[in-house]
Amino acid sequence: MNDRAKLKTIIALDIEVLSPLHIGTGKVLQRGYDYTLNKNRTWRINEEALFQEVYSRTSSNQKALNKLLQASPAEDLIEPDDYTQHPEFFRYHMPGQPRAEGKGAEMRECLKTSYDQPYIPGSSLKGALRTVLARSIVQKEAIDLNKIPLKDNRSWAGQTVEQKIFGNDPNHDLLRALQVGDSSGATKDTLLLANVQVVAGTHYQSPIEVEAIRPGTHVTAQLVLDEYLLDQARAEQLGWSQRRDYLRKLAMHSRNWAGARIKTELNYLGDRKDLNRLADFYRLLERLRSQLKGSEDFLLQISWGGGWNAKTLGDQLSANPDQLEKIIDRYRLSKSRERRPGDTFPRSRRIYFDRTGPAMPMGWVLVRTQTNDL
Repeated sequence: MNDRAKLKTIIALDIEVLSPLHIGTGKVLQRGYDYTLNKNRTWRINEEALFQEVYSRTSSNQKALNKLLQASPAEDLIEPDDYTQHPEFFRYHMPGQPRAEGKGAEMRECLKTSYDQPYIPGSSLKGALRTVLARSIVQKEAIDLNKIPLKDNRSWAGQTVEQKIFGNDPNHDLLRALQVGDSSGATKDTLLLANVQVVAGTHYQSPIEVEAIRPGTHVTAQLVLDEYLLDQARAEQLGWSQRRDYLRKLAMHSRNWAGARIKTELNYLGDRKDLNRLADFYRLLERLRSQLKGSEDFLLQISWGGGWNAKTLGDQLSANPDQLEKIIDRYRLSKSRERRPGDTFPRSRRIYFDRTGPAMPMGWVLVRTQTNDL
């Protein structure tokens, strides 16, 4: 038997999407130019294939050729039969249509591979786990957030808090010992056109159309713990010796974090009849979470749509209402002029709407794990 020290712990992840997951590229797609609509589906146009074919069709027809050269919207060049006869004109298509159907209507693009396969980047997974760990460390070690000065710049306001939790600089950051890879790519048919709406109190605001990975989709990824860096002697040099076990108990901390999130959201929803399906979804999540107790599997909320509470120490800040109000005021976090100190914060939620109304929150996944050593 080889007695050499273990170098790495490799954790294989099977990630099941539980509610529509949108990880944006920052690009906004426009109807007529980037996508078109047909038979209750949204079709992403392959401009290169379309233009090449249309050019060959019209090269002998000067009038038609002029129309092509005048930069007409790509949608205008598609014939009704092309949807069935020329699948090469479309990169992919997905169920659902944006509620705004006019030319120039917008839809937010979802991150994909070069083969148009949606996936979850390691940075999104690691960012969500970083939030989980930050909350656990603050709570378990009773770190007084009021005593940590915040920076004036809103984008970097929490940097001093992160340094207190994880380490003063990148070389001493605890999460150096945690490596998270990109997931595998899902197939194109796992894409969904998600109609999302911001609900602020009892007000329903403007819809937001996004490409999303549909519920039921599975992707795989890999998480690696660097045992060399987590060795007791090196951990002491890096200032991690008292916090190594947080990384080894990621699943437990993630389940605890999910429990707090679910409780917060159920309290927010209360007994509202218009959002009863969201409450049902969170109650289902809580039952699932209770079944995972004692295992190495966990729930997580990733990327866009989770809101302020999913990406900050929200429930820890809410424990001190006065401090929370100071932060809201200092960084102008509330956009509502009607808000008064002590009112619910944040007041709004991004919610996925299906054909019958508000259906689910965004971005929840179930992560199943399998551990191997190197």
